[in-house]
Amino acid sequence: MTDPQQAAIYLGLDTLKALILSIHVFSLFTEDAELQGFSLAEMWRHSLRTSKLARDIARSEVADEKVAEEAMIAGMLHDIGKLILLKVPRQYKKVTDFIERTGCVPVEAEYTVMKTSHAELGAYLLGLWGLPDNIIEPIAFHHNPSKLLENMCIIRNESTRKDLGKTNSEDVNLKPLSVKRYSRGFTALTAVHIANALTMQENCSSNTTFFPHVDMLYLRTLNLTDKLPEWVECYNNAEQQEVIGYV
Repeated sequence: MTDPQQAAIYLGLDTLKALILSIHVFSLFTEDAELQGFSLAEMWRHSLRTSKLARDIARSEVADEKVAEEAMIAGMLHDIGKLILLKVPRQYKKVTDFIERTGCVPVEAEYTVMKTSHAELGAYLLGLWGLPDNIIEPIAFHHNPSKLLENMCIIRNESTRKDLGKTNSEDVNLKPLSVKRYSRGFTALTAVHIANALTMQENCSSNTTFFPHVDMLYLRTLNLTDKLPEWVECYNNAEQQEVIGYV
């Protein structure tokens, strides 16, 4: 889906502000994408799918429509850092070469080559543009939200920073945590992280038990692991709506 009018109908009129911002951002990098052979259309479709699913997940968890709107906007902009990488072609090539050699996922290659990732780069740019923290946070941590909990001292991790990517490990010391203690409750970060993880995985069903892109440490810490089947159902409903939309 690359037609803005079709996208507005697909997502709903309440998303138009984020859609316009996203189109503007994408247009800034069109020339760089063409030079690097980067598919803006593919990224655009992933961003739309993540955005809608993040909004649906948020609505299924909280009555506050503001959280759903934050999740939708952050979901649409969560990968903007990938476009920033196109502005530094040498680094971008090092990242893509590393992916080809190792077969690792892009975010791992970015950390290895640059010691940062598209998530942090995108959050930094949008912060400079004045977007609020409730949008910046889900973008910065959409791959590894447990890093945010560690920064907030909700998780105690004795390992070095290089071990932070091992978010599925059971060998991490946790401080006891209750929903009360994590005062913000369900946030856009959770919605965007799950939406991105499920759209990256594809082919999720009620029988799926392995989620390679989900930060299980984060979910365990917030006692949210039992919510995964419900979120997979949200994913399947969103995918079915997309199929109908194309008919």
